[in-house]
Amino acid sequence: MLLDSSNFSHKLHQSIRTTKSTLLIASAFIKLGALSKLSFLDESIDVIVISRWQKHDLLCGASDIEVYNFCKSKGWKFGISLNFHGKLYLIDKKEIYLGSANFTLRGLNLADICNIEFGTVIPVERTDLVRIDQFLRTEISWIDDHKFHLIEKEFLDGKTVKHPLPDTHWSIELASTLTTAVEYLWVHELIFNTPDSLLALNLNDESHIHDYEILGLDIDSIDARSIKNQFKRTRLCSWVYSQLAKNNEMNFGAFSHALHNALLDDPIPYRKEVKEFVAVLFEWFKFIDEEFHLTEFRKTTSVRLKN
Repeated sequence: MLLDSSNFSHKLHQSIRTTKSTLLIASAFIKLGALSKLSFLDESIDVIVISRWQKHDLLCGASDIEVYNFCKSKGWKFGISLNFHGKLYLIDKKEIYLGSANFTLRGLNLADICNIEFGTVIPVERTDLVRIDQFLRTEISWIDDHKFHLIEKEFLDGKTVKHPLPDTHWSIELASTLTTAVEYLWVHELIFNTPDSLLALNLNDESHIHDYEILGLDIDSIDARSIKNQFKRTRLCSWVYSQLAKNNEMNFGAFSHALHNALLDDPIPYRKEVKEFVAVLFEWFKFIDEEFHLTEFRKTTSVRLKN
């Protein structure tokens, strides 16, 4: 059943109040005001909080940096995934709340002026728990005091330097610390178009819209440099780096096999479709020639990292 803002928030709050053992809050944006309303939870409940925490999320106030210390004071586990866009709330491994509502006062219909959101609640199946467990094990950087102090320093430095928010990112060193090796992907995380195609952006084309959103492009500044930089920040590119780090050099067939095995979608795309995605990927390798070295053979092409 589809729930509007107030009904979704009401049912979620009721379910959280009856939590017996475990609670997972996974939301791209999390505000302290919303999270502090869970102070009533018993200490025996195992609480996990996941947020995105891109640097610009914190600088613009979409999420609050104080969330970490609040979770620490409660004994809750806090982790981040820099590419996370979801909103998922899991109660006692029995109910999943899914929707558009971030864990903020506006998102949960708890502020004077609220967002218009929709969501639903579904019973948990075993395969859901497997996927969520896989997500927590492979995609999350768990934050401790050391990582938090590194984040806090760059956050405070960022408040004194005025940059356009879309251009504000964690340093490469910190981002690498906060990024886990990507082992699995969903089809919606792949890039559908070649870089040359995106340089002639057509927002009447659904595949262009998809890539525009995945890459986080700015319609006023789409050029070769910007799409290269944004591609390097995708989970797809992180997966490519991890594959080449393990294998040193891979040809087209090896990439097709690896991508087919990495996709979590059910059903998995046909191998022919996977090869089409890999063909696009190799066009990106050619485009980002400062990072990737391609060697052409008679029947295939291989790629390795330059550095």
